[in-house]
Amino acid sequence: MTQPSGQTTPTFSNLYPPSITYGTATQTISGQLNGNGGGSIPQGEIVVVTLNGVPQNAMLTTSDAFSTSFNTAMLSVSSSPYTISFSYAGNANFTSASASSNLTVHALAVTLTGSETYNGSASAAAGVLTVSNKVNGDTLTLSGSVALASANVGAETITSFAGLTLGGSSASNYTLTGATGSATVNALAVTLTGSETYNGSASAAAGVLTVSNKVNGDTLTLSGSVTLASANAGAEETITSFAGLTLGGSSASNYTLTGATGSATVNALAVTLTGSETYNGSASAPGRCSDGVQQGQWRHAHLVGKRRPGQRQRRAAETIKSFAGLTLGGSSASNYTLTGATGSVTVNALAVTLTGSETYNGSAQRRGRRSDGVQQGQRRHADLVGKRHPGQRQRRRGKRSRRSPA
Repeated sequence: MTQPSGQTTPTFSNLYPPSITYGTATQTISGQLNGNGGGSIPQGEIVVVTLNGVPQNAMLTTSDAFSTSFNTAMLSVSSSPYTISFSYAGNANFTSASASSNLTVHALAVTLTGSETYNGSASAAAGVLTVSNKVNGDTLTLSGSVALASANVGAETITSFAGLTLGGSSASNYTLTGATGSATVNALAVTLTGSETYNGSASAAAGVLTVSNKVNGDTLTLSGSVTLASANAGAEETITSFAGLTLGGSSASNYTLTGATGSATVNALAVTLTGSETYNGSASAPGRCSDGVQQGQWRHAHLVGKRRPGQRQRRAAETIKSFAGLTLGGSSASNYTLTGATGSVTVNALAVTLTGSETYNGSAQRRGRRSDGVQQGQRRHADLVGKRHPGQRQRRRGKRSRRSPA
């Protein structure tokens, strides 16, 4: 084709851009159309710019510059590079001209955010992470885990993505190279367990409680007390309030009482019995159990030891050796137990009751043995009440015997 006389062939230069990052919503493509000694191409002349099969008109401005914007949000990495074509139709002074360049789409470095509950590990599983800069409509998954700057509660920077893998149909448009992100580590709500002996109070002291979900190696202490659903012994009592409890120790900041749960088992109280009885020759004590808390039914509790006839009687506290014959009763009986019970009963000496007879001998004393049907004593004197005077008529209680005259 012969160039018309007097026409100059223009040239394209400074074509921009050579590349973009995936997900860029719109991109301006610009350049210059030089007159090459033929003077400036008039303003308003049109340059047609075509990207991915879509043409757009760009108007020349001063300095022979032109520009136009394209929607580039859906340009994928896998189809890159894309050809950009430029064309000018020419006029009376300039011939037509054309040029082309490539637009490369680079993978987008992901930005991750997420949160997890404190678990003692300086890592975050993929399941708690989100790609905050993912393009709408894309299918992108995460698997594996990332390393955090610290395991402690707070916003922790992701220091390594080596354990993470991208997946999904859009994965090729993203990259972990140059990725950034952080994960918030939230305090762990404690779970408490424990047991105590019934004490009549619907509370449990910190000393009987354990943090069952404490991370191994952590230093976490409890002080104060919690409120239970009931004071009664039996099934586990749910903790209804943690208001009186305080967390302590070097790891306390990683735990919280907000949202805490737990329960405590209230065990029945083994009764302690005390009492006293008068010696009766039996190594058992009938009566009421008396531990200052609960009155039981009338039963026998076996004592350790039994006095033999003739053995000297002394007041002594006898240990209760068997509670098998004892039964607890009353509305609070379920809070007490005879298992592990202890106690003693003081056996007091029996005051003897004397009976007997003798022939009058002028003495107000009787020499003989004590006889109360229970214990035989040593031979002693028993002072009698009163003494007959010589010549005083002695009378014998009972029916008087009359003699017949000789």
